[in-house]
This record gives sequence, C-alpha cells and structure tokens, in this order.
Amino acid sequence: DEVLRLKSNLQEAIYKGDHRHAIEVILSLDKLDVGPSILENTRVARTVNEGRRSTKVCWPDFADLARQLLKKWLSENDLPSAAAQLNFLSSIVDETSNSFRVRNGQELLRPVYLNGVEVG
Repeated sequence: DEVLRLKSNLQEAIYKGDHRHAIEVILSLDKLDVGPSILENTRVARTVNEGRRSTKVCWPDFADLARQLLKKWLSENDLPSAAAQLNFLSSIVDETSNSFRVRNGQELLRPVYLNGVEVG
C-alpha cells in the first residue's frame, strides 16, 4: 500500500542522507493525512547527519533538519526549495506537544541567519 511504500522510502532516504528526498516523502505522507502514530513505529535515522538508526521518529529533529535545509537552499539561491521548505515548516510539528499537525507554524519558526543576517 502507498503508506508502507512511502515509509520505506523515508527510511531509505534518511539512512542514505538524502535529505531533500526525505522531506519530499514526509510531504507526501502529509498529503495522505498520515498522523504520527503510523510514523512513530518506523525505524528511521534520528540523527540524520550521522546516519545512525533510532527506534522512533522525533519530529523536532525533522523541524531542525528543515531549518538546516532552508539555510542551505537560501545560501544556494534555490528559492523553489526554500519556498517549499517554509510550507513544510508551517505544518510539521508543535515542539511542545509533539502533535504532528500544526497550522500556525509561526510559533515553530526560529530565526534563520545567512552570513550573519536574519533571513527568516
């Protein structure tokens, strides 16, 4: 089924360090209205940069990853990816309650600096 396929893709993308694809898969799961209960049981790399596996998803880690990617894409002038990333950040996670769906993402966003200048 589609959810299992996407879960498998998410595991593989994060394990390989393919962050862009991981974000795309998360967005695909989001469109299918998959809540965190399904994803929490998926073994994914919690510390994505080191590629180590963990037994649970930590949504704030994905928010941090999203911020890192946003900074990277802004520095590369990859505006389509940066715009998609802002979209993603607006709905990823409420770090205080760990709920998956948050429509007021402004509370989640922390300042993003590029060459010492706040850009987001």
